[in-house]
Amino acid sequence: MKLQFIIMLLGAFLNIQESKAECDNKIVIVFDISGSMNGQRLAKAKIALKDWLEYSVPDGTEIGLVPFNSQAQISRGFALTSLSPSTLVMMKSKIDSLTASGQTCIGAGFQAAIQQSTLFNNQNGGTILLIGDGQNGCSSPSLATTRSLCLIRRKTVFALNVGMSLDSGIKSITDATKGKVFDMPDEMDQDDFNGVLKEVCNDECEKEFPYPVSCKEFCYGIVMKQCAGAPTTSSCNPTTNAVNIRQFCQTKGKQRCDRDCKHMLGSLEAPCQNSAMSTLF
Repeated sequence: MKLQFIIMLLGAFLNIQESKAECDNKIVIVFDISGSMNGQRLAKAKIALKDWLEYSVPDGTEIGLVPFNSQAQISRGFALTSLSPSTLVMMKSKIDSLTASGQTCIGAGFQAAIQQSTLFNNQNGGTILLIGDGQNGCSSPSLATTRSLCLIRRKTVFALNVGMSLDSGIKSITDATKGKVFDMPDEMDQDDFNGVLKEVCNDECEKEFPYPVSCKEFCYGIVMKQCAGAPTTSSCNPTTNAVNIRQFCQTKGKQRCDRDCKHMLGSLEAPCQNSAMSTLF
């Protein structure tokens, strides 16, 4: 584990100059729930989206959700809401309730995200995250109109190309708005799917840490290299490393780091977990 962690940090250091996308503090998720998303595509996307909100998006970020098929399904999503442990419960419930059916009108989802009074309300700025797999099946609004609307309202657009079948016109929107398309082939397993989504925006810890790795990976590497498989608390003594983690998290999104670290510590052997939890938190 120690060697793996060193390799991870070395790789991160060698790529430190690589630019990473950053999201605004307002993000509206435009979620394709047309029939082609039914089955594993929808299931994977829902799991990854919930994981992303819980472990990668900073608390206080305003999040909105617009599901769409042949039209925007405003009532099945939620208005821009500040992310917190309590609002996360509501967001997850809404995501869990989504089912797929109908045609695909990507433009309708974007239009609602930008113009709906409970979402961007025609204000400038903000990030749109499109999750979908279909071709735009409506002539109005067209993707050309959607692109113009995004530019006028200064949106940054990211897109998850689920199943590698998303309308090719989406790339012209992401390129024009300084965003990116992330390819998500059907054979991609859930862990990799989750991992790709985490690359969409930096979290608070990633912005502060001098390497482009997540807070979770940092905590995982430091604690696990001493604690993995420890049969007794005596052989699991992360006290020294705990100081490093505290210093890292104290002024750099501690609440987020605590939550991520606790999530990773949940996978440790019980004796090590108890020792690490009491020492770190």
